[in-house]
Amino acid sequence: MPQWVKNIVAWLPVVGLWMLLCSFPFGNSLVRRLSYWVLAIGYIADYALNRRWTGWQWHRGRWLGVAMIALFLLPLLRQLFDPTPPTDYFRLQVHLNEWFLYMGIGLLLGFSDRLRLRHIAYVMLATSVAMAGYAAYLYFTRDMYWDHEPFVRFNMLRSHFISSHMVMNLYLNTAIILGCCAWRATRAWWARCLMVVAMLIAAALICLSEGRTGILTLCLIMLVIGIHLIILYTTGRWRWFSLSAVAVVFLALLAAIWMQHPRFSLDDLTSEPRLAVWDYSWRQAQQAPLSGQGLSTMSRTYVEQAYTDSVMYNGFILTRLQEPEYLERGKTMITHHPHSAFLTYAIAYGAGGVVLLILLFAAIAVLPVAPENRIYLILFLLALLLQALTEPIGEHLRPQFFCTILLIWNYAHTD
Repeated sequence: MPQWVKNIVAWLPVVGLWMLLCSFPFGNSLVRRLSYWVLAIGYIADYALNRRWTGWQWHRGRWLGVAMIALFLLPLLRQLFDPTPPTDYFRLQVHLNEWFLYMGIGLLLGFSDRLRLRHIAYVMLATSVAMAGYAAYLYFTRDMYWDHEPFVRFNMLRSHFISSHMVMNLYLNTAIILGCCAWRATRAWWARCLMVVAMLIAAALICLSEGRTGILTLCLIMLVIGIHLIILYTTGRWRWFSLSAVAVVFLALLAAIWMQHPRFSLDDLTSEPRLAVWDYSWRQAQQAPLSGQGLSTMSRTYVEQAYTDSVMYNGFILTRLQEPEYLERGKTMITHHPHSAFLTYAIAYGAGGVVLLILLFAAIAVLPVAPENRIYLILFLLALLLQALTEPIGEHLRPQFFCTILLIWNYAHTD
């Protein structure tokens, strides 16, 4: 086989990943469906023609692949002992968790050596800018939700035509993290300027969302990266002056968000429905703390008992009954979920499920990345962890997205 053919084939799975990353915020589009074919065919062709198995060695990054495959198998094995036949919710979760299997296998087998971290950052930052432009276009051209306030209308349009704020904010925060990582490795001043502009646009889009977790994650990212850059590029008294300036800016930013953002108002925070959901979910987890209820049983008992539980009904259900999503989907686990990946796993799989989820995060923390990129990996881990504490793995915290990013962290080169 000519070398130029092998070189072209080596780029196919990488191009498939680029296409997949571009499509993540925009639902099941033509680009998304095409990316599956390019990625799958390209991966198999590259693995075979370029003999990716030669020189295969075990390293600690492959433990992440083992953890992902175990998470995929967990609901299937638990269903064997579930007295409730497979429900629609069970089938949906298994389908969404398929990406644990796909990316777990990829982590174990390896990936094309053409994968570059800076290219991933460029793709995600460009997609973030396109997302912002499309959101602005929707706001000024669509005749929908005119009876709502501008902030609410903007977010309703984004949710209807693009994705939920949970999906978008994790994507945007990840783009900013990878953008900062690529910025350090970029030497051209004009490229650095473009990346900074793109990251500022992504940050603005997060601040205009309803996602408090995403906004707080953004603030932590800015604080940590600011301190990191100061430590790298300053010395002596200038370092202490710069650190003080960053602290002042950070506190001013938090104060501005607290006073101006409607989702951080005192009334909104004190009436947070998640508190009632977490209380109810914790009590549900105590019903079978070791073995869990199983996904199928959980999908029935969790919703049914929620309407007879005073805390859950008064604190959460009554506040949601008239929302469009609840009116459309009704009484299902999609609308009545525990709002936490850890609580969901505790209810469905018991202590073993929670331990396995913790092991996933531990495996992420020890991925073999370059020393200068360790801080950016930890920031992504922080963003993922905060999201997992407030959303279940599934529709909003999608394995398809974060498993792909983790594959990239493990195999992307930084040169």
